[in-house]
Amino acid sequence: MRTTGEVTEKLALLFPQKTALISGTTRLTFKEVHRQVQNLAAALLEQGLKPGDRVAMIMKNNHRYLEMPFVAGIAGLILVPINTMLVQREVQLIMQDSGARAIITTESHRKIIEDLRPELPDLSILIGIDMTQEAYDAGWLNFDEMAATEKTPGPVGPISEDDPSILIYTSGTTGVPKGVIITHRMILSNATNFILETPIASENIYMATSPCHHVSLLSHLSWVVRGCTVVATPFEPLSVARLIEAEKVTDILLVPTMVQAVLNSLDTYPRDLSSLKNLIFAAAPMPEALLRRGIEMLGPIFVQMYGLTETSSLCTILSKADHNPDGPPEVQSRLISCGREITRVEVRVVDQQGQPVPPGEVGEVVIKGDTVTPGYWNKPEETAATIRNGWLYTGDLGRVDQANYIFLVDRRKDMIISGGVNVYPREIEEVLYKHPAIQDVAVIGVPDPKWGEAVHAVLVLKPGAIVTDEELDAFCKEKLGFKRPRSYGRWSELPRNATGKILKRTIRDQYWSGRARQIV
Repeated sequence: MRTTGEVTEKLALLFPQKTALISGTTRLTFKEVHRQVQNLAAALLEQGLKPGDRVAMIMKNNHRYLEMPFVAGIAGLILVPINTMLVQREVQLIMQDSGARAIITTESHRKIIEDLRPELPDLSILIGIDMTQEAYDAGWLNFDEMAATEKTPGPVGPISEDDPSILIYTSGTTGVPKGVIITHRMILSNATNFILETPIASENIYMATSPCHHVSLLSHLSWVVRGCTVVATPFEPLSVARLIEAEKVTDILLVPTMVQAVLNSLDTYPRDLSSLKNLIFAAAPMPEALLRRGIEMLGPIFVQMYGLTETSSLCTILSKADHNPDGPPEVQSRLISCGREITRVEVRVVDQQGQPVPPGEVGEVVIKGDTVTPGYWNKPEETAATIRNGWLYTGDLGRVDQANYIFLVDRRKDMIISGGVNVYPREIEEVLYKHPAIQDVAVIGVPDPKWGEAVHAVLVLKPGAIVTDEELDAFCKEKLGFKRPRSYGRWSELPRNATGKILKRTIRDQYWSGRARQIV
């Protein structure tokens, strides 16, 4: 297989009657999935879409989300997943930057899209899922009817392995969204890496519960490509535990905060999760105490993965064998590492000249391989700054030990990871600077036992100004949604260097002192 458009045809040939996707009450075989994918590709092309056109998608996890990358692959389209938690302004920025010609969404986001229509001149095709009859009468197309109507897509011309397949948007430090180009080669290479490193057997049953709007989607597709049964569902701890027990799930990918929520749910509502063979965690390192608790409750099934959107996820693995809380000291110390580079990806820790640093010294993590993005959509300068001589410069600072285990210690960029979600301080600061009481502001991530990091804003108020945390929360809620600060501090002034730049490291040290890592 060279492109995503070839995947479901092969799976339908190999496993025609095997259950492919489970979502709510829907259960589809690989033969049925391929038929629906073909129908949808043909229907989108009939609507006038052409290879290279972008199709945006806003919804929670379900089987349709896992079908659409293959639909786009057959038709030569580019899928643009959008976070359901973004506010209208953020949706607008992504839709405008991508130039999406079509949108697929549910009733919950219908009004946002309809309100944005005047600002989106490229948007011409509206496709609804589970909408009211009023919406369909007003011109929204019915996704499920399109999937059920037998059609065969016509020829679309050659599709290359290096053509864009998905754009996954991740904000830069300026707060402006940037689309990471994900090619067909990246998706299939990442799937190969997962199959090789985890390893994934075709008889495994996988639960896709991490949100499909970000890089987790590429991880989910790895199990589909392998011919596994995939249970697609939004994350809710009790529901996840119930489905693991009911469907005998063997593999699951979670962020540490999700792991904590599931373990907490088991304390109150016990479930039999003994079917689990691989619990892969990613997006942030697992606190050692939580990891030890997880191993005690669920057994030696934990696997840590490190990667980025720009690397289509998997780059390093800390294997199940490495998760040994009772091993010798050097083995126990690796519980807080992110493992070692995988077979088909190169990972280095380098100095400012791009040379590997000796074991124990801190440098920047750089990555090379077939899973690395060719760049950012319409952003050649940012692409050139991030990808140099074939190496992706991550902005993550780390060190290696004598056995080449990689330990992340800090971030060169100011990005905060809260509950596995990227939050960018500059975007929040820009909003807070608009408040009439605020003179100066610095946003940082502070340690949080539930979310890993929580967004904290340090404020300098204007002389005589008074503002409560509740007022600030209300001010930020509409503009920032879930990314708004969870706490506020008032300082008389912010530390700055000689050029006037705020010294965030000095501010962060007030909250992170005494910790082995400045990253959670």
